[in-house]
Amino acid sequence: MRAYSSLFFALTAISSVMAHPIQQVRELTIIGREQSIRLPRQDSSAAFDVLTTGHKAFKDNLAATDPGLLQRLADDGQAPPFMFLGCSDSRVNEGTVFNAAPGTFFSQRNIANQFQPNDQNAQAVLSYAVAVLGVEHVIVMGHYGCGGVAASIASAPTSGIDAANSAVQAWIQPIREIFQTSSRSEIVELRNKNAAAGGLIEEPEINEPGFRALVEENVKATVSRMASHSVMTNHFAALQAGNATLARRSGPAGPLKNVFIHGWVYDIETGEVSDLGVSVGPPGVAVPPAPFQAVAAAADKAAASHSSGAAHGTPAASEPVPSATSSPAAVVTPAAVSDPAVSADPVVTSSVAVPVASSAAAAAPTYTLEVTPIKRRRGMTRIFQRSQHTHRITLITMHAYKKLCFALAAISLVYAGPIYESRENDENTLNILSTGHKEFKKHMLATNPGLLQKLADDGQAPPFLFLGCSDSRVNEATVFNAAPGTFFSQRNIANEFLSNDLNSQAVLSYAVAALGVEHVIVMGHYGCGGVAASIASAPKSGIDAASSAVQAWIQPIREIFQTSSRREIVELRKKNAANGDHVEPPGIKDVWLIRMVVSTAGFRALVEENVRFTVNRIASNSVITNHYAALQADNTTVVRRAGPQGPLKDVFIHGWVYDIETGDISDLGISVGPPGKTVPPGPFKKIVTKPRKTSL
Repeated sequence: MRAYSSLFFALTAISSVMAHPIQQVRELTIIGREQSIRLPRQDSSAAFDVLTTGHKAFKDNLAATDPGLLQRLADDGQAPPFMFLGCSDSRVNEGTVFNAAPGTFFSQRNIANQFQPNDQNAQAVLSYAVAVLGVEHVIVMGHYGCGGVAASIASAPTSGIDAANSAVQAWIQPIREIFQTSSRSEIVELRNKNAAAGGLIEEPEINEPGFRALVEENVKATVSRMASHSVMTNHFAALQAGNATLARRSGPAGPLKNVFIHGWVYDIETGEVSDLGVSVGPPGVAVPPAPFQAVAAAADKAAASHSSGAAHGTPAASEPVPSATSSPAAVVTPAAVSDPAVSADPVVTSSVAVPVASSAAAAAPTYTLEVTPIKRRRGMTRIFQRSQHTHRITLITMHAYKKLCFALAAISLVYAGPIYESRENDENTLNILSTGHKEFKKHMLATNPGLLQKLADDGQAPPFLFLGCSDSRVNEATVFNAAPGTFFSQRNIANEFLSNDLNSQAVLSYAVAALGVEHVIVMGHYGCGGVAASIASAPKSGIDAASSAVQAWIQPIREIFQTSSRREIVELRKKNAANGDHVEPPGIKDVWLIRMVVSTAGFRALVEENVRFTVNRIASNSVITNHYAALQADNTTVVRRAGPQGPLKDVFIHGWVYDIETGDISDLGISVGPPGKTVPPGPFKKIVTKPRKTSL
């Protein structure tokens, strides 16, 4: 019977491939934003109309251009080539600037794109990106006109500092130290000018040379900190050892990949991206050339554009992308490796040839049936693994043991023909971003040529703060088809907001107290890897720096799972207890077996409960409670960084969840607002909890 089952699934895989074109899941399609618009300030309920319109445009566009993309990303799991560390600024969303399809960037967004040794939030994102997802490029991108960097140049508050300002000031202190100690000439000159002026130092103008220099130096410091972090030094040491494999959460294990860290800067006036020339890679490995101009050339171009009175916000024509020959690849060695490498068990593969009929025998591709034992998989899904001349589709199956015993077998079909440009070519991988960036600039020029300059001149005034997961499938600007200036953002693993996390607290503080946002949107998503890991058994031994950071970050979700009284979660706890000590992460889909179904109801319920807890933590944070108290006192105005000051705005906090398979958004019905104020109705359908089938 078992042999019959294996044959059945093998034939299913073959017939599936022969009946349908092979999907190139890692090829990044360009997503146009013809319907994206600048958001005017409006009443709270009307503000949601832009989100529903944008979300519909997102789904319509996918249906027209790549209708299977979301399902593939759900079935196969995310495998982004890039991790993005950028500022929370609403004008600098990576999905927009690089016109990127879902699945491109695993992201961390915080004020002034920082990475600090004591920041568990950003460390967990880096750890998961490198050690679990296998990203090959880490992009650190600052931007000129950064509010966090500007605040580090201005005088620090000396009295009357409240909770909101306190969090921001603590977060930007490392940048203030760079400003006070840097020997770079532009920064020294600005320090001297400020000292000569005396008194209260205001934030600098956007094109002040010392300000621009500090933006660049902050990016360089972030790249340096990341390269010397134990996650990276361990990874580089494992690469040099040459015997380590990466056990990904999605897809088969494989050899460790080279990881490169790049430092770029974005010009919010022109839309240009420039390379700071500080890329770091494994010792002895050539760093692929960046697909963007070096910052010095870009600066000359920008100066010429400003002096010639270029039209407001009109992006300059794209310069030719430097070729590999025009910019020799540099070899940059990171800080000395100090931590021991952690190796993983290899995956053994056996192969047997399978003949396939073809009308063009001479050019016919050959197929190979591979049976690969995989120890750590759960669920029934397809996994795609691609290299230069292969395309692998894997079916994972399980059979019953007690109620559930997870014995795993993978049946892989390999198509031996050129499918796409291999990700082994790191230079071409980076050029994906160059292509997307050109599309972004072309779109802005055609639809709203003055928007970028207007956002630079007037400053950002986003109506929304978005708190979402780092997951590459859940970019807010993409999901809502949003124009620059829409979302001030915090992205972290599993969309958490913790009382001891200065990173996310600074973002909330700045959004509410400085920018005057009116809606805080907490959006989780089904199939969240961080939530799944909190259901699985925690590592008991041999935990390395990467796993340690992730486990510490998801501990609050693990506590929700262990204590929740919600029926679906209680059932999943009992099921896990019956299956023994070691519990694997759950799959995203219900898996139907003979006379039983492995239900994901508990997994989905925990995703929703985690959003509820995040909404509650934000609502009870002193930034929000102080804001609500000031509203009731009715005698306070907000001094915004951008735009005129005015009366405090009502702030509402919403809890939504995104379905990565369908692209649908649901409202959990847990919105919070100021005492006595009516919460505007959410624009998306509310979730109705229904009993889920657990047996046939």
